[in-house]
Amino acid sequence: MSSTVALAALPSLLAACIALLIGSVLTDRVSLLARFSIPAPIVGGLLVAMAMLMLQLTAGLRRTG
Repeated sequence: MSSTVALAALPSLLAACIALLIGSVLTDRVSLLARFSIPAPIVGGLLVAMAMLMLQLTAGLRRTG
């Protein structure tokens, strides 16, 4: 049976801010992202999506909601 991950509103907001910050840093440092004008929220969101996929595949964790 797989476990689930549930976050309250404040931790979810914090996670979104961290994802946005990481996306902004990566967009500034990776010239390919800046050249094609990839927005920071997209980069951060893709990183979070890939991290959640890895958690689901390796640890059996799932997002609720």
